[in-house]
Amino acid sequence: MKTTRYTLLAAALLLAASCANDPVEDIINPSAPGTALPGGTFVIDYAAGMEGADTRLPANQRIQSLDYLIYQSTTKDGEYTLLKKCSIPDIGPNTQWPLTRDKMTWEQREALKDTLSTSHYYKMVFVANADDTIWNTDDISGFHALQNVEEGSDFNDGRLVLPPRVFKENDMYYMWTGTVTPDEADENHTVNRQVLLRRMINKVEVKLDESIPTDKTELETYTKKLLKTYIDKNIKKETVEGETFTGSIFADLQSYMGKWGGKIKLESWSTYDDALEQFMTLITSDNSINTIITDITTNHTETPYTFYEQEMLEKIKEVLYWQDFTNVTVHYASNTYGNKLTFSKETIADEASYAFEGLTVSNNSFTYYTFPNNTTTDKINMIEELTFKKEGKEEEITIYGDNFPQSICEEGNREIIFYCNPAKDFCERTSLTFINNSYNLKNVLQWQPSDVGLGEIRLPYFEKEVNESLESSGESLESMKLSIDIPSSAVSSWESNISE
Repeated sequence: MKTTRYTLLAAALLLAASCANDPVEDIINPSAPGTALPGGTFVIDYAAGMEGADTRLPANQRIQSLDYLIYQSTTKDGEYTLLKKCSIPDIGPNTQWPLTRDKMTWEQREALKDTLSTSHYYKMVFVANADDTIWNTDDISGFHALQNVEEGSDFNDGRLVLPPRVFKENDMYYMWTGTVTPDEADENHTVNRQVLLRRMINKVEVKLDESIPTDKTELETYTKKLLKTYIDKNIKKETVEGETFTGSIFADLQSYMGKWGGKIKLESWSTYDDALEQFMTLITSDNSINTIITDITTNHTETPYTFYEQEMLEKIKEVLYWQDFTNVTVHYASNTYGNKLTFSKETIADEASYAFEGLTVSNNSFTYYTFPNNTTTDKINMIEELTFKKEGKEEEITIYGDNFPQSICEEGNREIIFYCNPAKDFCERTSLTFINNSYNLKNVLQWQPSDVGLGEIRLPYFEKEVNESLESSGESLESMKLSIDIPSSAVSSWESNISE
C-alpha cells in the first residue's frame, strides 16, 4: 500500500476587528502561486476574511507571542495526542503586520512547516500571548498559561489558564482550533482552513450606578431616603392584588412576641382555662403587631427610623461613595471560579475558591476578566461578595448579595458592563437590634377580659400570675423588653450592558 505524506505550511496573522470583536487571524499559504510541491505532499492553506474596522491597539502592540500545537490520532474520533508544540519566533513589537511571505522570517516559515502522514487525523491549536516570558515576571513566578501540553499529552487535557493578575491590553489570550482529515485535499493537493483567532476572555467592568450622587451632601440626602424607604417597606404587612407581602421587620417583631410569650409559665394555668393560649394569639396577631408598630414609630423619642438612620447612615454612605476606595477584591463562591479553558473552549472550575485581589478602583469603577460561561445557567463564575479597601487602611467594606451577576456570555470576546447599586436592599447576614427595655405592652394593646376569655374579676389575677412568671427575667406586662432585629447587610442590585 502506498503511503502518502503531506507538508503543513502556514504564514501568520492579519489582525482586524469590529468595536466588539477582537482580532481575526488571516493565515495565508506562503507558497508562491504555481510553486511545485514535492511528490506525496500537499499544502494546508489557512485563510480568514477581514471585516469591520480595527479600533484597538495595532497588532504588533497586542500580540506578544504565538504558540502552535498540533495533535494527531489514528482515527477521526479517537484520542488525539500532542505531536508538536512550538512558539512561532519573531512575534513582537517589531513584527510587520499583516504578515505576508515577503515579510515573514525564515524561522517563522520553518516553525509552521510539518510533514504529516495521511494515515492520521489532526487537530491544530493556535494561542496568542500564552508564552511563559509574558507571565513569569517579578510579581509572578511559576505560572504557565498553557498546561498539560507535554509531547504525547491528550488534546482533551490541554488547558489555557487565567493568570493571577489582571490582563493588560497587550497580553490578552486569543485562540483558534481546527481539524484536518486525510481525505480533505483537493485536486491541487491543498486543504483550506479559515482561522479566526478570537479573544478567549470577557472584559468585565463594574461601575457604580449612575443614579447614586457623587456629591457628598446630595449623597447624605439620598442615603437617608434609602434607609427610610427600606423601613417603610419592611415594617408592614399588606396585601396587594391578592398577594401578601410581609416585611422583614414586621415578621421579626411577630416572631419575637411569640418567643417572649413563651417565657410565661403559669403554675395554676388550668384555673384560667385557655386564657394563656388566647393571650398568645392576641399578642402575636397582625392587629396587635400593627398596634405596636404604630406606637413605637409615633409615641417614642427613639423609633426604628431614627435608630436605623443613626446606626446605618455613615456606613451606607461609605459603601456608596467609591471615590474614597483604592482597591477591591472579587470573591467567588466555592467551586465556581472558571479559571481554565479547554482547547474545545469549555470553561472549567476546579479550584475550591478564589479571589481577584487588589483590583484598582478608579472613576467609580473597576475591571477584571473571566473565561465565558458554558451556558447562561451553569454554576461558573459565581461571585459571592466584593470587599473594598482604602489606601493605608486595614478595614474593609463588604458588599453582599445573592443576585450578583456573572460573566453570563456563552462566548468570549465580549465587553460586559455591570452597573452596581451597592445598597438597593438589605439582608440578614448582619443585623442591628432595636431595643426598648421598658415597653408597656398592657398600656399599648389595652386588652379586654373577653380578649383572653376571662371576666373582669379574673383578668387581674391572670395578669398578676403572668407578671410573677416574668419576674425572673426582670420584666412584666408593664415593662417588657421589646427587641427587633433589622437587617443591616447591604445588598446590591445590578443592571448589565453587553457588547456583542
